[in-house]
Amino acid sequence: MIKGKNKDAAACDAQVLGCIVGAAILYVIATGRAGAEIGSFATNGFGAQSPGKYGLLAAAVTEVVLTFAFVTVILGVTDRHAEAARAAALLAIGLCLTLIHLISIPVTNTSVNQARSTAPALFVGGVALSQLWLFWVAPLIGGALAGIAYPLLGRKGRTGGFMIRFGRPAAAALAILSPALAAAQDVSVEFRLVAAPGNITGCIAADPQFTRVHTFTVKDGAAELTAPGGINSRMKLEKPGVYETDYRLGQFNLHVVADLNSRMLTVTDRNLGCTWTAKKE
Repeated sequence: MIKGKNKDAAACDAQVLGCIVGAAILYVIATGRAGAEIGSFATNGFGAQSPGKYGLLAAAVTEVVLTFAFVTVILGVTDRHAEAARAAALLAIGLCLTLIHLISIPVTNTSVNQARSTAPALFVGGVALSQLWLFWVAPLIGGALAGIAYPLLGRKGRTGGFMIRFGRPAAAALAILSPALAAAQDVSVEFRLVAAPGNITGCIAADPQFTRVHTFTVKDGAAELTAPGGINSRMKLEKPGVYETDYRLGQFNLHVVADLNSRMLTVTDRNLGCTWTAKKE
């Protein structure tokens, strides 16, 4: 049992104790009938203790990967910056845990939680206790990996003809699955328009201004485009995931479309008919 004076350690202690009390109640009920046998009592295990007779490596990989997935989902839907995701946090966490059970019950009887594994093992003893170490170590590894990987989802990366940087890890994860959903999150997209074959139409060359970075930002549901020279323009949501705006840059009268669904950024000069595009490959 983890000892400590901080709130996290106290919460861990409380969860383990709560599971032990719950298991004790079930044990009393299960053994309250003449000739009753508790069997494995829902303990976790590998080898002969595994429902499907899976070995140590299979059990370890299953618990690490599923704990990683579970913790990542929890971090994503409880992120204080991910308002849209937080609204469905309980449903998302519950469905994720249900799926985890469907996958791992045949392998380990499903742990992904040290307290859940410890309580029944204390009442069964024997092999269940001797294998309990795995169901402490594997979830710790999976949870630690999720804690390391989650912030990295928000790192800046370069793709196609523009740079895309998500301000929140949850938004990055959502954008991978559905760019339209990402529009509901805080998201920042930087793009640098360049004169290149297939990337510019209607003009012989691009103005030097267009080699500078334009930044498209969605924050608290409002979209804004920051152009070279400090020009800011509010962008209007035309349809889910598609934002548009107009602004002037020198001699250019520009219309900008940021389509998060197709990952296409398009700038058109209404006077000259020039169109610059940048798209994620």
